[in-house]
Amino acid sequence: MKRFAGHQRDLELRNSTAYLAEFPDPDDAVTLVEVDQPIYAEALRLLGQPAAALLAEWPLDAESLAGSAATELSWLNSKRQVRAVIQGTYGSFGVASVLPVCGPGRRTLGNLLRAPFRMDRLMADPIHHGVERIRLADQAVSLPWLIDAREMVPPSNAAGVAEDTLFATLLRQLDPEACFAYVPSLIGHHQMQRQDRVRDSLLPIGFGANHFLAQQLQIAPRVSGVGASARMRNLVDWFGDWAAIDDPALSRLATRWWNEERANACSRLTEALALAPQAPAEWQDFVRRMRAANQKIELSLDPTDLASLRRAIAQTRVALSVWPELFECFRIKPIEHRLE
Repeated sequence: MKRFAGHQRDLELRNSTAYLAEFPDPDDAVTLVEVDQPIYAEALRLLGQPAAALLAEWPLDAESLAGSAATELSWLNSKRQVRAVIQGTYGSFGVASVLPVCGPGRRTLGNLLRAPFRMDRLMADPIHHGVERIRLADQAVSLPWLIDAREMVPPSNAAGVAEDTLFATLLRQLDPEACFAYVPSLIGHHQMQRQDRVRDSLLPIGFGANHFLAQQLQIAPRVSGVGASARMRNLVDWFGDWAAIDDPALSRLATRWWNEERANACSRLTEALALAPQAPAEWQDFVRRMRAANQKIELSLDPTDLASLRRAIAQTRVALSVWPELFECFRIKPIEHRLE
């Protein structure tokens, strides 16, 4: 476990899932330091804690408060509680495309484009990807490091990628007062085979079934019910409603979202170009090519993507339907004893 050398011990109130990225060159000085305490100590101080208690205990980062209206902090009410802790990574980037780190983050762009510019930084292997201080946020898109499972947590599914995003969204439906603590710790993440992210980044954004379902849950009305088990039963019905939609209608809904995702990516890339007008021509050309690839409009899901979406809906619905009983079973008698 490591940290950014510039990590701080105060609390950031920027409600965001965005990370800072550094792209070290082979001859660069070391910019990461070892974690100077037992690796779970910081996370355990946060897990299960009410947000109000953390706000009272930890010093606050003034920069993240600057210019914030009171309404922007209103989500941090007295009932909010940290249900999961999330860390960053160092080593290999966790996704195939570097589009997320070519967006409009000033510090990330500054590090990526520093002179002398190297195009192979866009391979994102190695990359340092995380936060410099503890951050509270009401959403998550990364796999949690530690989860408070004293109360029910949801399942996810194995149908494709972004199962971590779907998990976090389901958790927010089961526990509307859940929040996530991002910690300035980076865990090593190394791929056995080098991936050509420069090449893969020039492909259009593909359809992601779990990502689609997570976003539909985020905009859906909060499921009703007293307690997590009752809300989970209502989530089974919600997924059942999606399962009942016929193929043409489901394809239209998913394709509209898919095209919006690509359009949003194009907007972020345009903003990044505007922030770095003096950037090396090679990088500007690369960003424009990424943007052009995502300007393609899809008319419908192909059969493979539609089948993937159907499978994700079915798997999640089945998992939710049996999960309360399974969770209670293993809560009473832990899994290491059940599998003897």
